Amino acid sequence: MFISDRWKGVNVFQMAHIEGQPRKEQINCKACGSVCNVERDCYGPTGFVQGMAGSKTIHDLFECPNTAQEWHIQAITLYRERSDTSSPSLRSLIQKDLDALVSKHRTTAASNVLILLRNSPFKV
Repeated sequence: MFISDRWKGVNVFQMAHIEGQPRKEQINCKACGSVCNVERDCYGPTGFVQGMAGSKTIHDLFECPNTAQEWHIQAITLYRERSDTSSPSLRSLIQKDLDALVSKHRTTAASNVLILLRNSPFKV
């Protein structure tokens, strides 16, 4: 299910509370591998049918912190293409492209954090 730049089950997850089962503490984005942000105890529908029926449930909402970034939208597209292809050789090529894209942006983000820390007036 596509919700603007949010793909349910790829970079956004809604986990209903089920009595007797432990809650998920952490979910990783399937497109980039980042740990998702979590909003606990949301009240509302968790899918289209539930929304149309006017039904609501308590659930936790997990969403990748990179969702709105342009490179992440491309990563989701590559993830979906890789999942949809029946060709093992194309799947391998798409995976290489996805790995390169994610690696480039993780390196850039880590570099930006290091630069900020180095230039900070505070001792860390």
